[in-house]
Order: sequence, then C-alpha cells, then structure tokens
Amino acid sequence: MKINALMAAMLLAGGLLAGCGDKSGGDTTSADGSSASASAGPEGGKSAMVVAAKDANGRDITVMPFRSAEGRTYVPYMKLGQQFYENSPEHLAYVDLYWSKADPIDEELLAYTISKEFAQEQDPFKRKDMLAALKPKMDEYLARVRQIGDIAIDINDTVRFGQYDMEKKAFPIFLYTTTSNAQVDLHGRNSVEYAVVVPSMDLANSSEFWLPIDEAAAREVEAKLAGKRDGNGNADVPLVVKGYVFLASAMSDNGGEKATVNSARLEAVVFPDAFDLLVPGTDEVLVTLDKKVLPAGFPADKYFLTRPYDRHGAQSAQLVKAKMGIEG
Repeated sequence: MKINALMAAMLLAGGLLAGCGDKSGGDTTSADGSSASASAGPEGGKSAMVVAAKDANGRDITVMPFRSAEGRTYVPYMKLGQQFYENSPEHLAYVDLYWSKADPIDEELLAYTISKEFAQEQDPFKRKDMLAALKPKMDEYLARVRQIGDIAIDINDTVRFGQYDMEKKAFPIFLYTTTSNAQVDLHGRNSVEYAVVVPSMDLANSSEFWLPIDEAAAREVEAKLAGKRDGNGNADVPLVVKGYVFLASAMSDNGGEKATVNSARLEAVVFPDAFDLLVPGTDEVLVTLDKKVLPAGFPADKYFLTRPYDRHGAQSAQLVKAKMGIEG
C-alpha cells in the first residue's frame, strides 16, 4: 500500500519567530500534558493555552509556548512517507496515533477500525450485535494505545544547515516550511482515512533560523559534517520531530456534519517540543533545537491562515484553534 508522502498541504504554519518572549525554560503543564505560561486546558472554550508575546520586529503576537523537553523520553514512533503493507506495524502506527487521543470515542468508528468483518457488514441488525460483541476488544485496544505519550517522528525531510558565522557565533539553519502530512486508508477502503499532521517551522517572512553556539562546540559540529557539505557550504540534515499528539480530530470527508464509517478523516495533529537534527547518513544527533534556543512558541494566529485550499485544512485549523481556547 502506498501513502501520500509529505503533501505540501499547509495545514498549520507553526512559526518559530526569532526573538519572541521568554526562553528561560520554565513552564507549567496543562491537564492534557501540554505546557503554557497561561491558563491551560480549553474546557468550555474559555481558558487559553496561548500567551501574548513580541515578534522579532516588536509586533504583538499570540503564541502557544513550547513544552520543555527536559526529563522526557521520546519513543521512536514512525517515519512519514514510507511504503508498506496494510495492517503492517508501519500502517497501524497511523491508526493507533489517532485513537491514542480521540475524545469522545465513536464506538462505531472504533469497531470499524479493529474489525474488518464489521467494516464489511451491511446489515444494520448484525452490525448492532457485532458492535456489542466487540466492546471488550475495543476496551482492550484503547487501553493499549492510550499509553502512547511522548514520541519521535522522522518526517522524512531535511533542513539546510549553513556554515558557522564567526561574528554572530551561530549556525544558520534554513528550516522546512511545509507541513508534513501523510495519510492511509483501512481495510482496502477509502471511506475512512487516517492522517498524521506535523506543523511546519516557518520563520515569519524568512525560513532562516540562527542557532547560537560557542566556537568550541561549533568545531565539534563541523567535524561531524566533514565531507557532507555542498559547493555552497550547506549540508542537508535530516530532521526528527519530538513531541506529542495535541489533538485527534474526527472530520467528515464529504462535507457532512460529522464523521461516519461512510466518510471520515481521522487526524492526529502532532505538536513539537524539540527537533533533533541528525548527522547525514546516520542516526547520530548533530544538534537539538528545544525550548532553550527556540523562541517563545508558535504564533497561534498563523495556524488559521494557512492551508486554505481544501475543506480539511479549514476544518482542522478551526478545531486546533478551539483546542487552544481561542474564540472567534
């Protein structure tokens, strides 16, 4: 089975605006595990996970703070853009990630997920009986996938790593600016589609980010990149996103009001805590971008201005906005 690899869908333009807000690393943790220095948890859509900050030009912006990655263990979870067989571990990783945070639970969609026989049954009375019989299996499945927590996702893409600037004492990194978005079908049917979305790193009007680092450490980094730079002095460095499922959304795939077994896009939106840049051709971490060096957070308003070209993008952006506790 093939998947659509790294579609430039622009669902979320999660920006890393240089110079905005506090980088001290202190944060508070919300009820669902995300961190913010404002009140967290959008119960009733009243309290927000976002805070006021300034961008590099001193303009007022609203950001969602990064969580601290310190003390967390990120389990290698998946690599986007792979080819695989249906019901293989790589395939089911997409499915499990959605159900790890799905709320509320649609039992009919869950039964469809775990039982091919249920998915193929058309008789409504038999489906009702099968749904009741599948309840223990559904509970067992949820108990397993609900254990998925902090994860690392190889987005199957690279960033451009420039040469050290002696005056700035920093490396220029040209970050990826398209959302990583891959999806799979289930049971050989396309009526229910599972998707994993990882926000892009967009630096406002520029994709260049400066990583401050002292000269001694910079020499060590450069030694690891020996022979890996192109004629312009740049190296294409693989990227691993370390984070968590911020939101699992069930959307209709045909414009209907709700997702059903006849039309559903079940989407897991993964928010990053940190980014591991790897030595090309290896699994060795070259540098890590985390809360210590990143700006205050993603500019929240940009989530709702991107990927305007399809129904899924607009609907998903609104769901993310509501989860953040932003009204309007």
